Amino acid sequence: MGVLPPVLEESSKVASQSLVGKKVRVGVIGVGMIGELHARIFATSPYSELIVVCDADKERGKSIADRLGVPHVCDVEQVFDFPVEAISICLPENLHLEPALKAIDHDKHVLVEKPLTSNLAEGKLLVERAAEKPQLKIMVGHILRFDPRYAILKQAVQSGELGPLSHFYARRNNRIVDAQRIAPRASSLLYLGVHDLDLMLWFAGEKVKSVFGMAKWGIMASCGVPDTILGLLRFESGVLGMIELCWILPSHYPSAIDAIFEVVGEKGMGEVRVLDQGLCMITQTSHYHYPDTLHWPEIQGNIEGDLRREIEAFLQCILEDREVPVPLSEAFEAVKVALALEKSYLEGREVELRELDELSLSRN
Repeated sequence: MGVLPPVLEESSKVASQSLVGKKVRVGVIGVGMIGELHARIFATSPYSELIVVCDADKERGKSIADRLGVPHVCDVEQVFDFPVEAISICLPENLHLEPALKAIDHDKHVLVEKPLTSNLAEGKLLVERAAEKPQLKIMVGHILRFDPRYAILKQAVQSGELGPLSHFYARRNNRIVDAQRIAPRASSLLYLGVHDLDLMLWFAGEKVKSVFGMAKWGIMASCGVPDTILGLLRFESGVLGMIELCWILPSHYPSAIDAIFEVVGEKGMGEVRVLDQGLCMITQTSHYHYPDTLHWPEIQGNIEGDLRREIEAFLQCILEDREVPVPLSEAFEAVKVALALEKSYLEGREVELRELDELSLSRN
């Protein structure tokens, strides 16, 4: 868990020079909001050539494909009729398994959006199938690992600058208008919390031993999810973690995300705050708001920021035959912790992670 994304290492400058002229042929499966961003980056990256996009929504898929000058198909199997070398899977969380397995069966490299899957059995199966083909680069898109703020904080932890770790605190709250769109297919733990759970696991370099979750049900109950979830984590070494997830911020809240990530050690602490990213916009016709300047800002027609770094790290790993910075085994741990927290608040008790391992084994 100590590997930093290659695009954030000093050696990346040398790596970039050695990749001039080399391109990976890519197909994108699912072109909703995030999938469209993936497609646009693959179409403009010096390391890739976008070959085809796939989406069951023919009108939307064809519109994006036409704009990017590539073919559109509606069926996943059709993607493999094209000379693709890698697949980017940007479907809803509960639909990752089948296209990922098809890509592995066709010997294609795979980038799958977070979370890896939405349940234990599918996550375990994907980890096992990926291990059978170690020559393939199979990576999960945990975008925050490619955010310079978190990467610098990770380096401070890794170097010992903050001393032995004491605890983590994470908050990731979202507007209700976004929650009502997302909640039918995913919980706040799998959609929001998995970001920070992955960071905690990455920073700590160890697994979580047990969790305790609490939930407040209210206005979002009609969508089958709590309004707010609070979770406590105990890592194997005794390091603690706390996470706060809320899905009922006002629809006119000035930022899509209100997030904090804090690390406290015996020699120091570090904190990332995500609300005001250095730019505030106020107009005559709208409330003030904080545009995204880091994750996937559009600058002069190109998608830049953390998402481009993530995607180009994946491409560099293929071209230089390097280890991916976010392997499936690590991403699966974040899913397990999220599902353990869900089990905890539903059953009203502390849950040990070994229970999920035993449950997974019993279903085989």
